[in-house]
Parts: sequence; structure tokens; C-alpha cells
Amino acid sequence: MKKISIILSFFAFILLMNACDKDDSLDIGPYEFQEQEVDTTTALGKKIYEINQKYESKVIYNWDSHFIGNEAIAYPPRVEKVYDFLLLMEEIWFKPYYSDEFLRKNLPREIVLIGGSINYGEANGTSMSAAGQADSQYRINIGMVNDFSTDLAPDAYLEYRRNMEKVLHHEFAHILNKRYGLPKGYAEISKGLYLKNTHFSSLGYLEALNRGFIRPYGASNELEDFATLSEMVVTRSKETVLHNLFQMVNEAGNGYVYLGVADFDKVYKKYQMLIDYYNELGIDVQRIGNESEAWLMNYIEENDF
Repeated sequence: MKKISIILSFFAFILLMNACDKDDSLDIGPYEFQEQEVDTTTALGKKIYEINQKYESKVIYNWDSHFIGNEAIAYPPRVEKVYDFLLLMEEIWFKPYYSDEFLRKNLPREIVLIGGSINYGEANGTSMSAAGQADSQYRINIGMVNDFSTDLAPDAYLEYRRNMEKVLHHEFAHILNKRYGLPKGYAEISKGLYLKNTHFSSLGYLEALNRGFIRPYGASNELEDFATLSEMVVTRSKETVLHNLFQMVNEAGNGYVYLGVADFDKVYKKYQMLIDYYNELGIDVQRIGNESEAWLMNYIEENDF
């Protein structure tokens, strides 16, 4: 029997957590706007006020447990971490879209910051942790804020930034799906191949790709399928996504070959639908991915990795 193993290439970083959204079918009611008092005499207050005025989205870091529900455990961020995190968030999430109008229309009304991960207990004895959670089109919860520091060593900064970049674009894809739905026919491509709950963890990377999922977690449901593909497309260049995303051991076992989504029919069909989906929203995600990877390569060169 031929033995083939697959690993992510050096540049294809994995998300920090296994799960991101506890319930992708939450009912969406009308958003009830609440005034936010901000102390604009501080740098943090000015930044929160600026984001609110520019995008009509409130940053909340002083929160209570109703933001995540009774089934989850989390804790708030340290206040001294929030300002620097917001600067990073703007750089890797807001600025790449080049359109304040698009962001003003589609950003959730509340961005809730959380210190660490969001941890869920499961009835079957398993557990799941999330670095982010889009609990409706009106609110997004972003975790792991306390892990960020401007004093991180270059390799730690790179790992944190790339993982957080994926978390933010992944959760934003959920927000867009809740507002606009999935591309027509998207869920049909891997119909019957999805694995619910935590069963996706039994998939190897190669099997997941052949089933039509960019990584095993995408097999959990149709919405995670779209979001995991989005996170990769928005953070990697078109060339990398299509042809060089995965480093695979060759058949002889003495070297490697590189493959991308173009080598897996189901994933490639979804990729084309995803590109059209964002184009219809006025967003060129391939341009964002190209710019993100250009930053990555420049950072690697500057820091002699």
C-alpha cells in the first residue's frame, strides 16, 4: 500500500484553535443600539471612538459573560493590551479591504475583545476552544488579546500576527455569510461528506482536501467550510493558494512536491465560487492575499529567518 503524508508548507500557518463558532444557525434579531461612553482623553478611548465614528462599530473590552453565553468560559482582556491590539487589528483586518463604505456596511456593530480563548464544555466529554466567535451578524468575539505584545520576538510576532490574521478574516467570513448567505451551489460540492461536531478531527489533511475541505475543520459544516477557505485565500497570494500551499512527501519518500487548491477538484470549484462571491461584494480577495504574503516575505527577509 502506497504511503503518502501531507504537511503544511512553512508559510501555511495553522489557526490557534479548533473551533470558532459554537452555533452557526443562531437566530438573528434586530440589533438594539446602545450608546457607548468613551473617555476620549486617553489614547485607547480616542481609538475606540475613532473606530466607532468611522465604521459604526463599537469595540468592547469591559464585558460580561452574556457576550459568550452560559455554555462557554472566557475572561476579559487586560486593559493595557487593548490599544496595541486594536492597532494590529486595524492593520490586518480593516485596512486590507481598502473600502470604508464596505466595512461600515458589513462590520458587526460590536467587536468584543477577550483575553484568552473561548472554551466550551461538550456533553460527550470532548471540549473545544475558539480564538474567535461570530455569534450573529451584529457581534464578533475576538480572543487571545492578552497574548499580544509589541515586544514579542520576531518569530513570535510573526506567528501571532499570521494566526490572528486568519482568525479575523475567518470570523468576518461568518459575518458575511450571516448577511448574504453562501454562494449558490457551494454546499452541494461536498454534500454528504461533512462531519458534524468534533468528528472532523478524525480526518487527515489529504483526505480532507480530497473531500473538498482546505483543512479538516472545514468538514464540520458548510459555513466552516467557507470560512476556512476564506481565511487561506485572504492571507496567501493567488499563486500560493492555487499551486504551492501544501508541501507533500513524494511517492519515493525522498523529497517533496508542492500542491495547491487547483490540484483538488472540489476545493478548486469552491475557490472559484468564493472569488466570485467577494467580487460581487466589491472586494478583490486575491489582491488582499497577494499583499499579505508580500508583507510576510518582506518580514522574513528583514529578520533573517
